[in-house]
Amino acid sequence: MSERFYILSEIADQDLEEIFDYSINTFGFEQAEKYLLEPEEVFQALVMNPYSEKKRNEVKSG
Repeated sequence: MSERFYILSEIADQDLEEIFDYSINTFGFEQAEKYLLEPEEVFQALVMNPYSEKKRNEVKSG
């Protein structure tokens, strides 16, 4: 079985960095880390089960 992975777009990666920077200054490191790790857990779950969620064709076709 081939290894599955995801690649964030540059814009998405930048958004996560900005969320982290804002969160660390506003809520502290612990909460900022949660805000960074929670999406990653979702991304990993989607990689492992790509058909487990509803298609969002209004965002992007396919």
